[in-house]
Amino acid sequence: MRRAVLFATPAALITFALLLAGCHGPGESQSAEVDAALARYVPADTLVLVQARLQGLDSLQASPVYQKYLVDRPVPLLDDFARGTGLDLRKDIAVLLVCSDGKQSACLARGNFNPAVLEPKIIKQGAACFDYKGHRLLGNETSAVVFVNSTTAMAGPTPFLHAILDRGGHSAPPVWLTALVHTIPAASQIWVALSGRGLNLSFPRNSNFSNLNRIVGAIESGVFYVDLRQGINLTANGTCFTDGDARQIHDVLKGFIGMGRLSTPDNRPEMLRLYDSFQVNQNQKAIHIDASIPPDLVDQFFKLFMK
Repeated sequence: MRRAVLFATPAALITFALLLAGCHGPGESQSAEVDAALARYVPADTLVLVQARLQGLDSLQASPVYQKYLVDRPVPLLDDFARGTGLDLRKDIAVLLVCSDGKQSACLARGNFNPAVLEPKIIKQGAACFDYKGHRLLGNETSAVVFVNSTTAMAGPTPFLHAILDRGGHSAPPVWLTALVHTIPAASQIWVALSGRGLNLSFPRNSNFSNLNRIVGAIESGVFYVDLRQGINLTANGTCFTDGDARQIHDVLKGFIGMGRLSTPDNRPEMLRLYDSFQVNQNQKAIHIDASIPPDLVDQFFKLFMK
């Protein structure tokens, strides 16, 4: 059960989002929505939401990028989650929603679950069973899994799950966070919406994500979203606390792109195209990042950022 705690930190959920990382008919929403079945369990003091649409038309698993690069690729966070909960994100879950208050996080999942089959698997790994207000939790006092019903499951720190269950499914994301989600295109298979206020990341200083500690700490609010239908199209929009914060983020990212171009050998023109696909712009407190990576450069993208 300890492996499931990997999803119980803000740093882990942001990393998950980064690694995974149109046309609309009449009546269809043109903006993203928090999954309705899971939204009612999201605490009102949530600072970060990460949602991945894993199954269905135009979902993550239906995308060419997923089928070529991720379907058989080991992804530690996904694999640890599967071992800790008995759920396979690649097969059992239609929508995964991660919520965090900046200190602790929980994974909410919608799918088709059979607790009678899944619970013995979790118990076999050493999890204890205990009841809480009519719900059967599996784990320990630190972390646990609970199947709320046959279509809803949760995993995370046990006290956090208690707080969610206390609300009896009558909660909702804060209005400001829902408004941010509505700025995200509906076609995005993976998206993040967050406030930097009170968000405490803990990426190791020597990791590839160490600069995110500084970047996210400078963002007052922002969104990040990915569309994998044709290559990789990713966008990040943020409002920083000050113009200086936005300028710092702009300079860090432009510096990374510039260093990458300078270190590219003359016989690797495709890498120059990859770096040039990233656009970073700043307007006072606002920062905008956009990348449109065509299918023929996706392989180079994964080699560059996933190694």
